[in-house]
Amino acid sequence: MKNRKTLALILAILMLAASLCACGDKEAAKKYERGTVNENVYHSDFLDLTFTAPSDWTFSTDEEIASSMGVALDMMKDGDKFETSDVASMVEFYANGTGGSNVIMTIEKISTLAAAVNTVDDCVDSLKENLTKQLEGSGMSYTFGNTTTTEIGKHEYRRLEATLETSVAGTVVSIDQVIYVRLVGKYLVSISFTAALGDVEMPQMEAMFS
Repeated sequence: MKNRKTLALILAILMLAASLCACGDKEAAKKYERGTVNENVYHSDFLDLTFTAPSDWTFSTDEEIASSMGVALDMMKDGDKFETSDVASMVEFYANGTGGSNVIMTIEKISTLAAAVNTVDDCVDSLKENLTKQLEGSGMSYTFGNTTTTEIGKHEYRRLEATLETSVAGTVVSIDQVIYVRLVGKYLVSISFTAALGDVEMPQMEAMFS
């Protein structure tokens, strides 16, 4: 169980670091305000999105997220301060299941991303390339599946299927991930679902959004 949770955290960090890509077809400009967590429910007016986690899941606190990112807590809670800072990305929430499954959502400023990437599919290709590079020499590897368009909550996202293979205590373990990307105003939204083996299934995780 401890190994699964450690691996899930590693995957969450990988997703935050790897989602450096820019996409086209932006929605109308919006002022960014970070979402909030109340008990087991995350909600964002900015994203028009709600995530309801099972009662036995836990959310990282704002203090934990700020510490892991190396940013000031007051900046993280203030959209204007974030917009004018040199911080490129922000974790909206990180929710972790008891069996090692997790969901992490990040927001990134498009202005800080790769100028050569102009479409949603370019974004997905860049994400795959970055993830593959980050795992070089680690003993872990990604296999990428289909990219489709789907609806999460009330909005369309590009959906990328991925499987990570690694070794835990000498046993080869396959972990399924689904990554979603969408543009909102001047920001790129990335949502990563990681389903640990024997834990909650991916369709159940997708149904947690509304």
